[in-house]
Amino acid sequence: MRRHPTERRIQEKGCEKLWIQSWEDENSAAIGRVGGIPILLLAMSTHPASQALQQSGCEALRNLALNDYNRDSIKENGGINIIVQAMIKHPDAIGVQQCGCTALGNLAACSDFHLEIANAGGLHAIMNAAQQNQEEECILRAAYQALRAMGYDP
Repeated sequence: MRRHPTERRIQEKGCEKLWIQSWEDENSAAIGRVGGIPILLLAMSTHPASQALQQSGCEALRNLALNDYNRDSIKENGGINIIVQAMIKHPDAIGVQQCGCTALGNLAACSDFHLEIANAGGLHAIMNAAQQNQEEECILRAAYQALRAMGYDP
């Protein structure tokens, strides 16, 4: 991913592999320690039109945000804004909306992140996801959990 940052297909496959590897806690921690988060976020910001890449990126960030070190790295590298932008850019992509909500909710597990999530438009993105996908239970559940993590009682 580092050698070919402008090659969309390489970045899509790389994000997908990071998502798969991030399922295991030990792998998730290792991804953060070796600098995988900035590379993932660079791919997402370089290829905002790729729905597949944005979905894999949000899926990976959802898992990575369960680790305190990774959570800080996501925030420090502009990940909150990148997640929100993915949700705005792909309003009809169920996977992007669900994983975006879940990633923001996992980041919100740290109350220090609430203001930054709100300032980045995260609450608006979560509410839009729920309003525009009222028939999608997975999105509604993810949005509800994200709002609860932010301290709201929807």
